[in-house]
Amino acid sequence: MKAKTGTCRFCGQLRTVMVPDGKEFSEEELDAIAGTECNCSAAEEEREIGNIKDAAAESIERILVKRERSTAAGILSAAIDPIARKKVKKVSVNMDGELVCSMYMKGKKVIVEARQTMVEYSDGEAVDE
Repeated sequence: MKAKTGTCRFCGQLRTVMVPDGKEFSEEELDAIAGTECNCSAAEEEREIGNIKDAAAESIERILVKRERSTAAGILSAAIDPIARKKVKKVSVNMDGELVCSMYMKGKKVIVEARQTMVEYSDGEAVDE
């Protein structure tokens, strides 16, 4: 390992980062490493958002992908970042009138749910059975 210098993209602080020997890193890569290791509040917040996003992706995998609901999984996956950053409150996908898949923040966690509903309705007209 060798010591290099990078700049935190959040606070501008110079940081010494340790990188593997034998591999060259660009200034942008060193700055990215510095940003992930910095202890400023913005870097800590970004790490927390990253953890929330990872957990959301795992939930989508568990609830939707493994149950062959890939269309809903793709749509909700595209919304992970805005949900985690609280730019979007909730995303719901009505798949077929009976299956609704949703994702939203609850506290500091992203909730992924799939609701299957049996729908029966009548429009008032008689139907021969």
